[in-house]
Formats: sequence, structure tokens, C-alpha cells
Amino acid sequence: EYAKEGQGAYMGLAAMLICRAATGRVLRVESSGDFSGSVTSGEYDSVCGDRLAAAGTFREMVFFHEEALYPEFIVIYARVYDS
Repeated sequence: EYAKEGQGAYMGLAAMLICRAATGRVLRVESSGDFSGSVTSGEYDSVCGDRLAAAGTFREMVFFHEEALYPEFIVIYARVYDS
């Protein structure tokens, strides 16, 4: 959803970064808002925007500490759309 089409040699392609993540204690939310205080206070380690439960689409993880993520792969792909 967030990937933009590349330029030059990557025209028509998009990229996705696959990461290993240490989620710790996860705050699960179904509505939008600023939940950073729950993480910076130490109560939670990450936030899961549960759009799957709210709208039937996907889950989105938000991390506030870069140490919790380890980039593992870069996937270059072409989107295929139904006619």
C-alpha cells in the first residue's frame, strides 16, 4: 500500500523491506490516534494497528525503538492488477 513505483532501472517495480522484529509487549488498537505515550512510558514496546479486526484489511506494526528491528531482505516486485 505504501510502496511507490521506482525510477530508471526500477521503473514499474516496487520494493518491500522484510524485517525481523522483537515486538515485546504489544498494544493492539483498532482506531487511529497517538499511542506513542503508551510506548515511551514503558508500558508497551510496540503498537499493532489492527485494521484486520477494524476494517478487514491488514495489521500494521509500529515500533518506536530501532533496536527492535533487523532488516533481513529487500524484495523487488512488480504489481499485477486484475483487468
